Parts: sequence; C-alpha cells; structure tokens
Amino acid sequence: MNTPTSRALLCKILTAPEAKMAMINIRDNLIRDEAADAIKFALKTNLTIMKFQIDMNPIKHATVKEIEGSVKRNVARYKEKYAPAIKKEINQMYQER
Repeated sequence: MNTPTSRALLCKILTAPEAKMAMINIRDNLIRDEAADAIKFALKTNLTIMKFQIDMNPIKHATVKEIEGSVKRNVARYKEKYAPAIKKEINQMYQER
C-alpha cells in the first residue's frame, strides 16, 4: 500500500464515479502517511463511505481526524438525503394496513 502505484490505485478506486462502497476496513495494515494522505484526498470527493476503519496504522493523528471528518460529512449527507424518504416509505406502509 505504500508504493506510488498502490496509492494511485487506491485513490482511483475511491474516487471512481461508480464507487458505491459504504465501509472500508484497513485497520492494522501498516498504512503509512503517504497512503493516508491519498485516502484523505480521495475522501474529499467520495460521498458514499460511511465507515472507514484506519486505526492501528502508523499515520498522523491529524490525517486520521480529516478522514473521520469526511466520513462524518458522508453520514450527515446520507441522513439528510435518505432518512426522510425512508421514514415516509415506512409511514406509507403503516397507512396501507
């Protein structure tokens, strides 16, 4: 994960328009700062990831916080966009009974 090619591939995967991943777990994988920076950059445009486990890797705390911030943004966006629609659908199901 710490070669330029693997970092570029990870960034490409995370930023692809068809990327629909909701959770990624790369906990305790020896991810280093360079790869974490690529992840941080990719998550600025990825709006689907709701959980990203990156703990137990030797990376800067500030980078972890930025990744967590992107994930929190995605969760908030999901709740704002989809939660009302799901609630409405549930209410309609109860009314049909």
